[in-house]
Amino acid sequence: MSTPLQILVPLIVADANITASNVALETAWTAGTYTLGTQRRVGERLFEVSAASTTQEPSDTATEWFDAGPANRYAAFDRQVGIDKYRVVETKTSNSGSITYTLETLTRIGGIAMFGLQAESIAIVATVSTTGDAANISYTLKDATPYEGSMWRWMFLPQSFERKYINFAVNIPQGASIDITITNTGDTAKVGTIALGIVSEFGIVGTGTAKKLKSRSFKKTEGTLTSLLQRTTSSIVPYNVTLQNYEADAFWRQLADIDGIGAVFVASNLYPEFSIYGTLSSANTTAVGVGTSKAIIEAEEL
Repeated sequence: MSTPLQILVPLIVADANITASNVALETAWTAGTYTLGTQRRVGERLFEVSAASTTQEPSDTATEWFDAGPANRYAAFDRQVGIDKYRVVETKTSNSGSITYTLETLTRIGGIAMFGLQAESIAIVATVSTTGDAANISYTLKDATPYEGSMWRWMFLPQSFERKYINFAVNIPQGASIDITITNTGDTAKVGTIALGIVSEFGIVGTGTAKKLKSRSFKKTEGTLTSLLQRTTSSIVPYNVTLQNYEADAFWRQLADIDGIGAVFVASNLYPEFSIYGTLSSANTTAVGVGTSKAIIEAEEL
């Protein structure tokens, strides 16, 4: 491939950074009596009643509520934060027609990635008070349907559009105001992850990098009856990376920093299937020459 392994660690985007959005907030919790299955929002999280009824205040330690995941507005930015705290990360922000955000008070951004898209187009405009637009990006998601020159396929196959967008060629300064618009006219717009941050590059990705599907569905057979429960698939990507000695320490520090959180891994724009949002599964290295080592980093797609 002869390209470096690129890793983007998403910035934490919290409610204080989202100054505007067209995604409505769910009903906030107030003191009262709630029945089984009722959901209420506390901050950026949704909680659901697990008892027949309760007057308890929902929290991480409440016994009559459970954390049902991020509120719809915040699902696109949800990530593991802190030690020994589980987060639901397989969630999507959705809204009729479009999803819009205005983000502020973030640090410098060198890369933007979106995954789990259901949209026609996206637009990103970043402005700063002194120099005008720092970024003005419009992108129409491509039709990825395998027509292969067949009129029958063009007429009858359902359209399958790109589900991710990656741009590691931006330079948005600290403090910029960033407007994001995800449009799906006449339908529901969705996005699973919006990741913004600094991009780090390491080594050279070599041959042998591969991708394999990991099924998380369940199959149970009892006698002559087989039952299936479909779950979202993931994939495993082992990246083969040749490192020079001067970058090895920084590389291993980067891997330690992203353990347990989602990050964006990109091997080459020529092989989009190797560009994923996932978590580090394992890493090992072997010395192959003077000042050179070969690392194998395995990431699992979320």
